[in-house]
Amino acid sequence: IENYEELHGFTWLDDLAAKGDKPATEIAQRWVFSWIEKYGSGSGIGWTPKLTGKRVIRLIHHEEIILRGLSEQNKRTYFRFIYKQANFLSKRFNKTNKITMNFEAIVGLIYCGLYVDGFESFITIATEYLSRECRDKINEDGGIMSRNPEDLLEIFTNLVWVAHGLHDADWTPSQAHIEAINRIAPTLRHLRHTDGSLCRFNGSCGKLSSELDRYLFLSGNRKKTTKFLKMGYARLEGGRTSIIQDAGSLPNLFQSNLAHASVLGFELTHGRQPLIVNCGSGANFGRDWYKAARATQSHSIFCIKGQSSAKLTRYLSHNSKLAEFLSQGPSEVITNKLKLTGGTGLTVSHNAYASKYGINLERKLELSDNGEILTGSDQIVPLSTAGRSRATSYEDLEYEVRFQFHPEVKVQILDNDMVQINSKYGGTWILEALNLTPSIHPSYYFSEGQSSPIPTQQVIYSTKLNDF
Repeated sequence: IENYEELHGFTWLDDLAAKGDKPATEIAQRWVFSWIEKYGSGSGIGWTPKLTGKRVIRLIHHEEIILRGLSEQNKRTYFRFIYKQANFLSKRFNKTNKITMNFEAIVGLIYCGLYVDGFESFITIATEYLSRECRDKINEDGGIMSRNPEDLLEIFTNLVWVAHGLHDADWTPSQAHIEAINRIAPTLRHLRHTDGSLCRFNGSCGKLSSELDRYLFLSGNRKKTTKFLKMGYARLEGGRTSIIQDAGSLPNLFQSNLAHASVLGFELTHGRQPLIVNCGSGANFGRDWYKAARATQSHSIFCIKGQSSAKLTRYLSHNSKLAEFLSQGPSEVITNKLKLTGGTGLTVSHNAYASKYGINLERKLELSDNGEILTGSDQIVPLSTAGRSRATSYEDLEYEVRFQFHPEVKVQILDNDMVQINSKYGGTWILEALNLTPSIHPSYYFSEGQSSPIPTQQVIYSTKLNDF
């Protein structure tokens, strides 16, 4: 496991516990005790409030699989380890700031108060801190600053888990806690496709529907949002087709360490088949893949050729690691949704290229009510000299329209320059662009549980402004 947070936060325990058979149990136990041996000293790598909270939540939550068949000696080692983490969290759980998300550390301490002898007194203060986090870090629309759908699901999962834990122990979750759950649930429904998976923007690899379904059910909230824009993502739906488009500005700088330059990018899923996708998060596949996945060109998008809509900037992050954040992205993103005869239209524009090239980009999408026809129009809007920071010659700039396809989808160019899209579950679709010639190129798709990116295809249309 290459991802630092997954390794030291024990998120891999979720998958092993879900499998639950003898081989999964043996792997879980081996990895847990291997980590204790290598990193269990109580300081150093892996010992931050966030990671410790993340780790202890999963250790306690999946305790049954870890303790299954253990010797008494190993059980004592395990409980000493839990106690050491509880002690660490009791002293460090509130070491945070107004920007850093601190849910895992606080929820971890509540778990320790509920399930570890001697830490009951911390429940009251930890639940007060959790109420503050819910009010400060989750906005009125149920979104978060990072705009990462998987981050939001992680927070939601923790809030639902600890709400049930408090109820079981005859504690009442705070009003802010319950209100946060009820704000997030409709937003997660907005961010999921018709196949049930989360969209793949800003660090998200698209969690499977079963996990999302489970926690939405456990939350007790059944509401859907009536808004077309949530957490900076616009949604169109018709028949069995869903479209989710990035229509938001960049996250706050120090919440953007996983963010992508993906404004105007969209995904299309028909039934249970993702068709048009984003490459996803390359965070688990090494620095080069991680960096490439964040570029504008790794999305189904309209952009200037070779130019991302934001810049990667290296900073020393809050946990003393060198991280790359996104900056210089769009300062203004304008969205509009309109009900049309026989369908629904969505217009999104942004100014990410305005200061350097003197243009804005605009994408219009129209989805038929039956979900079988998507019409798109991409437009370059030159700015007046007054609207630019300096005079720019943009006539010879090249522009690209990219469509990334799911690995289960195969594409071929027909004689009339139409692109035929074939899929097992989504049927056959035809992609046609007016006065533009398509070309097929190799691409990649990042999927959880894979040791390397999955090869796939993309279709690119390229032109110059004076030909557009």
